[in-house]
Amino acid sequence: APGEPALANPARQQEAGPAPAAAAGGEALPVPHYGQLSVASLRARLRVLDASQVQTLLDYERAHESRPAVITLFERRLIKLAEGN
Repeated sequence: APGEPALANPARQQEAGPAPAAAAGGEALPVPHYGQLSVASLRARLRVLDASQVQTLLDYERAHESRPAVITLFERRLIKLAEGN
C-alpha cells in the first residue's frame, strides 16, 4: 500500500514489548524472550542447550547486550559441554 514500508513485518508490529532477539543469520535465538531474562533465568535454561546453541547466545550477547556476567556464564557452560558435563 502507498506510504507503507515495503519490508514491514506485520508479526513484529503486533508484538508488545521489545522485539524478539534474532541471531546474526536472522534465526530466532534458542531461548525465548532472551532479552527479558535475568542471569539466574538464563543459567537455569542452559542445561537443555547444546554447545552450538550456547555459542549462538554467547555471540549474540557479545554483539548486543555485552553483560560480563552473562558472557562468563556462557563461556563456562561451553567449557563444561566440551568436557562432557
